[in-house]
Amino acid sequence: DDALWHLKEQRNEVSVSDYTLNLQRIIDAMRPTLGSDIVFATTTPVNDEVQANSGSTDGERCNREIDEYNAAAQSVMLANNILINHLDRVIQADATVFLDTDGVSLSDAGERAAGQAVATAVRSLWH
Repeated sequence: DDALWHLKEQRNEVSVSDYTLNLQRIIDAMRPTLGSDIVFATTTPVNDEVQANSGSTDGERCNREIDEYNAAAQSVMLANNILINHLDRVIQADATVFLDTDGVSLSDAGERAAGQAVATAVRSLWH
């Protein structure tokens, strides 16, 4: 929920600059143990319409922020030569089927599609 937009404070949960710094710290901590065997999965999209009409007074998620954070993460991953698993693209390919009625969670079909994409990405490290 780093990209979650807090309505009252008019800010994201975590700024993009702090998000990228946190990602780099995680990579630096993992690298001694995992070497280059790291896969980063992008944040999945949401149904903007459902989120905008959720009635939440605390915060909302929207694809504009998710895309911004995914782009920032991609830059960090590319700079560190880390495999990127584009779960955003997997879910966006059929969001009406892959997102649940809350507009955020994955449906059963979405979980299967994401799981298959993760398994494929992990398997690619072994070849």
